[in-house]
Amino acid sequence: MPRSPQKEISIFVRMIRTLGLYILLLCTCVSCINKKQRAATRVLDVAEPLAATHPEAAYALLDSIDNLVIMDGNNLLRYCFLSGWLSDSIHTPLPHIDDLERAKYHLDRHGTLPEQIQMTIYYGRALAAEGLSKPASEVYLEALDKSLTLNNYSRAASICLALGDISRDMADYTLSKDYYQRAAAYFLQAGDKRAWGMALKNVGREYAALDSLDVSLAYMLRADSIIQQVGDSADLSIIYNGIGNVYLRRGEYDAAKSYFVQSIALDSTNAVPTYSALGQLYLALDSLPQAATCFHEAQGPTHNPDTHTELLYHYSLLEEKKGNIEEALSYMRQYVDSSEADIMKMKHTNLVGAKTQFDRRLLLKEKFHDHQTIKLFRRLFFGALLMASIIIGLYQHRINRKNKHIFQQAEELQVQKNNLRQQQMELKQLARQLTEHQQWSTEQLQQKQQAYNEKEEEIARLRMQYDQQRKRLLTGSAIYKKIKKLATTTKASDKELLTPKEWSAIYTLINDAVCPQLPNLLERANITQAEEQYCYLAFFGLDAKQEALLLHVSADTPHKYHTRIRRKLNLIDSGKSFYDHFMQL
Repeated sequence: MPRSPQKEISIFVRMIRTLGLYILLLCTCVSCINKKQRAATRVLDVAEPLAATHPEAAYALLDSIDNLVIMDGNNLLRYCFLSGWLSDSIHTPLPHIDDLERAKYHLDRHGTLPEQIQMTIYYGRALAAEGLSKPASEVYLEALDKSLTLNNYSRAASICLALGDISRDMADYTLSKDYYQRAAAYFLQAGDKRAWGMALKNVGREYAALDSLDVSLAYMLRADSIIQQVGDSADLSIIYNGIGNVYLRRGEYDAAKSYFVQSIALDSTNAVPTYSALGQLYLALDSLPQAATCFHEAQGPTHNPDTHTELLYHYSLLEEKKGNIEEALSYMRQYVDSSEADIMKMKHTNLVGAKTQFDRRLLLKEKFHDHQTIKLFRRLFFGALLMASIIIGLYQHRINRKNKHIFQQAEELQVQKNNLRQQQMELKQLARQLTEHQQWSTEQLQQKQQAYNEKEEEIARLRMQYDQQRKRLLTGSAIYKKIKKLATTTKASDKELLTPKEWSAIYTLINDAVCPQLPNLLERANITQAEEQYCYLAFFGLDAKQEALLLHVSADTPHKYHTRIRRKLNLIDSGKSFYDHFMQL
């Protein structure tokens, strides 16, 4: 006996209620799964704008994220790129290797080529930091090929420098020499002459490590000629240190001493390795008091951790030449103990790093397993929900067909047909109105787009006129012409050529018309009054000799001030001049 319509409806209502419970359970499950992802997204939204002004606070926020394993691809990329940017700016640690590998895998399939290159470099740096030299080299070579595909020679040169450093750490000086040579060639193609010269210095250093001292000296001298044109005193100090070491190994002590002394004079703040080398030179010449003085100076702070350990060995040789055998043995014991301590520290560091790596991988494995379990549960749940929906749909279809045969009548059918015909006519009318509205919207959108393009062109034209007016105002001023005339026609004098009146005119011209933002920038960078004069003279296109003439200082004084100013303005690694940097404010 067939069931009544009321009973059929009651069964259908119960199935609808069951489906509602399923949907409620699904929403609860999805909410729990995505809770950590939403929290990570909120942290990234706060950290990204904070990175430019408060990078340490931004890094602290990123460090609070502990659920990278279940983070979606886009948020993982945001996290890795922001962490890499902070690592470049404030030298914080890069993300873990596994996280960078996942980000690189995602970008290799969905990202642009520049994004792939940047993420590959971060991945290579992380591998190198963990001591995985061979995998790091393979990753860097991949980034190098992609950079050359884009003809990005500056990036290719930087990658070759990193490959050279890795090879040098592995004591493969032949391979490191080849990479440094490629870096020099790419820097030359990119037009970065300073980096080109410093890369040639690295090539010379590797040839010295290979005992090819003549070739090494040729590269060092070539680097010297380049850096003298485009570098600063700190760069020349590094070059002269390298040349002095080559001459020292060749036994040409007078030449070595000359370059060591020049290196110290050019940059006394980083002269500890040079003092150590100069002390070895005096030790070889049996000039024991001078050697002792140099070794004393070499006890200062330095970035090279091996310098102080090697200094104990040199002190041992010094005391031996003095005849103080007990003192010599004492220093030699300290040298041996320090060397063994460094080795044990390195082994302990490697052991701790390996344990940390193992714990990290174990934690990631557990989180990944939990994530996979959640994904499996979600798939099963969706499958069951889909099956229930199909069953309910088929059951509803059966009820509708049965009710149609029982309750439909001919008159109702005719009414439905009439209603359908009327609805179709109304639908056609609505479609016609919709087409007319779309055409009108398209025309209006084109008009707005044209107005936007015209306004954008007008802004670009006004910006160009503003920059040109600033330059004309600068070069057309009386003080500009006077400064240029003094710098090009005046001979050396025993006094400063710029009077307070002329300095007042310079400050008024620059601060009021050419670059009003300059005083605030110099104040934030803690620029001194003496350094400030070089910043304002940068607007007049003078070279170092002309600045020295106007300020009545020695010829190398402007180079020292330029180096300090660049350090304070974070322009050490930038090829921009002071003038270009200030005019872009």
